[in-house]
Amino acid sequence: MQTRALLSAAIASLILMGCTSLADREHTQSHRPSAKECNGSGNCFVDISFPAGVIHVDAEYVIVNKPRGTGSIKVTWNVPQGYTLLAIEFPDSDGQMSGCMSEGPLHFSCNDIHTKAGVYKYTIKVKDVTPYDPWMVND
Repeated sequence: MQTRALLSAAIASLILMGCTSLADREHTQSHRPSAKECNGSGNCFVDISFPAGVIHVDAEYVIVNKPRGTGSIKVTWNVPQGYTLLAIEFPDSDGQMSGCMSEGPLHFSCNDIHTKAGVYKYTIKVKDVTPYDPWMVND
């Protein structure tokens, strides 16, 4: 009888330790990618922050989903004071991104002409920070 009680206590302890381990893992694993919807109602803003000195974008995926042929959507990326946003580069946007330009050290903008669907990786370059490659999605 004592062996059975000891075995039951050991199993219960293992189960509880497993639950605690799962709860801890939820807080330490990287976050799920976030998405931001840009529907064409004005300028679409994407904020960039620098936790632990690395680039973090408030939307890993910027999703543009307005009707095609109704004009472009201006997307503006912003960094906080003390950083310099050097460039937003689209190496292959299939002609969907145009007019990319600096609007001062804290802002950079591009026009998404949104004439066809596609998923485009782009690069954020900030002075003295490792570049980062999130996504633009034309829905």
